[in-house]
Amino acid sequence: MMKTRYIAAACAAALLLTGCFHDFHEAQPGMGYIVPEICWELPEDEGTPINHLDVAVFGWDSAFSAEYASGQELASDLLAVPPGEYDLLVAANMTAENGYALLRLPVTKADDNPWRVTAARAEGDAPLRESWFSVVHAVVNAGEFTQVRPVLQRLVSPLSLEIFNMPGGTELSIKQTSVADGIILTGQDESGRYGVPSSRTAASYQVLSGSDLYLFPTVAGAERCYLLLSIRTNTGQELACICDAPRVDVGKSYTLSFDYNELQPFMTITSYSISPWKEGWTVSGEVLNPKK
Repeated sequence: MMKTRYIAAACAAALLLTGCFHDFHEAQPGMGYIVPEICWELPEDEGTPINHLDVAVFGWDSAFSAEYASGQELASDLLAVPPGEYDLLVAANMTAENGYALLRLPVTKADDNPWRVTAARAEGDAPLRESWFSVVHAVVNAGEFTQVRPVLQRLVSPLSLEIFNMPGGTELSIKQTSVADGIILTGQDESGRYGVPSSRTAASYQVLSGSDLYLFPTVAGAERCYLLLSIRTNTGQELACICDAPRVDVGKSYTLSFDYNELQPFMTITSYSISPWKEGWTVSGEVLNPKK
């Protein structure tokens, strides 16, 4: 919940939360201040290290962005703005090293449409890492501190993959098709939730690599996607499997498990709900090869 306090009360509360506002002595007459206090949507994400924050502030006649090294650094700062209504975007860990490119950042008042920041996959081979974002609204009055609580929600989807009875030394690589070319962080779906996949398909597959696997959301309008499994056995034999899977939604977790001995060239995956933000996938049958 957003709370607005006058200067004296706000300073006392903020000092307890963040130690001090290092810019308070530079308070500007006629300005108001946005004070973000980051929290997490999912309890299991609490305490996850944040090594980079992109913050963008959008108002009717003011727009700017800044970068921070941590949530503590952001909490100790004051975002000075003229009185008015603002939307605040916070994007966590969306760096090129983590596999992301943020489009339309940095923002300025001169931008034609600054309120359309998109998270896309970065060029290169950097594997996707977990990331979060939040959008909150603030009403700022002159000479007042407005505290907001950006609730960080997941962007990409962790995939927990377990293949039973897979022989030792077997190498597995995975590609994902029908991937959106970006997620509009500032866009809202029918329920009002932020984070909307674009309607354009990415030019290349999403390659899942590393010890932690992350799926990128499926392009808008597509109900299914494909997982392309390439397998190299310990004897050098190469196998391929095409999995017809349900669409990948923004921020949802997925689990997939099956027996290595049941692998088929074409398989269908169906889903079942584990929780509102976790979905299980299971192999339900073989897909006939359309070329036969």
